[in-house]
Amino acid sequence: EYRNILNRDLTEEENKILEDKEEGVMIYSGVYILLGQNMRVDFKLKIQVKDNKYKYELFEFVFTYPFDKRQEEAEFVFDKKNYYRSNGKVYSYKIELKDSMKEQFEDMKGILAQQMSSNAVTKSDW
Repeated sequence: EYRNILNRDLTEEENKILEDKEEGVMIYSGVYILLGQNMRVDFKLKIQVKDNKYKYELFEFVFTYPFDKRQEEAEFVFDKKNYYRSNGKVYSYKIELKDSMKEQFEDMKGILAQQMSSNAVTKSDW
């Protein structure tokens, strides 16, 4: 059974895990749907563990638009020349998209922190 960190059921293809135990590195491919946007967002999560500490990095975001299944990388979506209309105003859906992403990742950070602390080794584990 495969699940992302938001506990949404995933197929094996959607949840590819690369792991290097010697280096303490795991790379995870995840996907979520931005609520309100109905937009699929694929991403990668890299977790590095060393000396009972961890750090993570989210990268390679790809948006799939619901109406035409077009895919765009985050760098393209939020590039200044694609972010603003010809009249200088920001596309309103991009503001909503950015705000939805921020909210989603704050939730993900909290879940990740909770999972990492619940998996911490204690003296009683020895």
